Amino acid sequence: MQKLLKAILSAGFLVLAISLYFIKWSPGAIKGNENAKKILLIKNGMSMGEVFEIMGLPIEKMGNTNGDSTYYYQTPFAAASNISVSFDHSGRVVHVQPLE
Repeated sequence: MQKLLKAILSAGFLVLAISLYFIKWSPGAIKGNENAKKILLIKNGMSMGEVFEIMGLPIEKMGNTNGDSTYYYQTPFAAASNISVSFDHSGRVVHVQPLE
């Protein structure tokens, strides 16, 4: 019975440690948490250069035929929404999507 209890406690600790890694300590979690804070500094009218200086390079870019584009940034683990910045054809911010 004592061995079973030790095994259950060990498994529980392992699950907790792995969960904390993905939520707080992994490189993706750290970057996602930083991005969630930095996106609040981005304002409409800023240039791409100003955004890249604050946010760094995005993980994905999507554009359309009008020359508008949206840049997506790493989110914290299990985030329900995206972190993104949309630019018009002249390279100015027209929409900021922080975490909700």
